[in-house]
Amino acid sequence: MKKLILTFVVISGFLTSCNQADTVPTPDPAIASRIDKLITGYTEEGEFSGSVLIAEKGFVVLNKGYGFADYEREIPNTPHTQFSMGSVTKLFTCAAIRMEADRGALTQDDTLAKYIHDYPRGDEITISQLLNHTSGIVDLFNDLDYDKPSYRADPITIEELIERFKYEPLEFDPGTQYDYSNSGYALLAYIIEQTNEMSYNEYIEKKIFTTLEMSDSVADWDKGFSN
Repeated sequence: MKKLILTFVVISGFLTSCNQADTVPTPDPAIASRIDKLITGYTEEGEFSGSVLIAEKGFVVLNKGYGFADYEREIPNTPHTQFSMGSVTKLFTCAAIRMEADRGALTQDDTLAKYIHDYPRGDEITISQLLNHTSGIVDLFNDLDYDKPSYRADPITIEELIERFKYEPLEFDPGTQYDYSNSGYALLAYIIEQTNEMSYNEYIEKKIFTTLEMSDSVADWDKGFSN
């Protein structure tokens, strides 16, 4: 992680230098080459694989794929390779909650008990706390015996996922501490479904991806939470 942070600091330095030299920013092949060499080094060391897009003030400095999308078949990454969103999904979940709040379907002060009536201590846990990782709910992915391979082989519904951690004791009283919890965001996805006549997947597709013309982005949780 420190190396990646250093990488972005160095890249920022490259771009800043370019701005200082030119009043009107234009792509500098030399800078693109230096950044490309830096990222290629991490790729060759097995520390990075993915696609990189760097732009400044409307100008694309670098847009390139590194490493492989499929190592076994040696399919390389390209600027158009699609990746699993992973925890980036949380950004869309936050946006969806805000959109629902803006239309009056919920408030961030709503309690979890409003949406899952029998959730233990649900009357003490708010949507805001779920968003901010201060609910005290145990993290299914890190703190419990979570077997990722079995989840991929046998996907489950969001309701079934919630049952996996629903009755686990809270790690602390809601609102008193911070602890990153994927479980909290599973609950937020469920809440979004309760305020709409569509699944979480459909909501993200229609309300965000389609609206913003994100044609290369796909929410693919229709078959259950397999990853």
